[in-house]
Amino acid sequence: MVVAHAPSVRAQKGTEAVVSAIGRLQAAGVPLRLELIEGMCHRECLQVMAGADVFVDQLLYGWYGGAAVEAMSLGLPTVAFIDDRDLAYVPKTMARELPVVSATPETIADRLLELYHMGPERRNALGSASRVFVERWHDPSVVAKVVMRAYEPTALGQGASADAD
Repeated sequence: MVVAHAPSVRAQKGTEAVVSAIGRLQAAGVPLRLELIEGMCHRECLQVMAGADVFVDQLLYGWYGGAAVEAMSLGLPTVAFIDDRDLAYVPKTMARELPVVSATPETIADRLLELYHMGPERRNALGSASRVFVERWHDPSVVAKVVMRAYEPTALGQGASADAD
């Protein structure tokens, strides 16, 4: 199984934990290969990502980032630390549909082993759910409409008329 990881800043993404976990799993006989995506142009990054079976985003901050969205849009099962407390700040449906496999530096080896044992068919199903999730929750036109609604006067607690003081 090929695991891709694209650390913009290794210390901020938990890269040491990813590298260590894969090394331990390889030493235990699990056939994993790590593709570190660094120092490449965007097109090359996407090509490497597309050749992976799983993408690991960040393990430290409690939510997924832009690289995870790109991986999910490519249909990849994606791993990132999801802090359950942050789920309260997103729509309930989004939280229920979130296909990201949550992992921390302490649990990344276990999550990768679970993904390996899923087999290609179940990983592909998770990847398909990831693609659907991105189409639903990260479509730029949908996001723009949500932002526009948030800034409507009634959403800001103002009356319908700017003259009503």
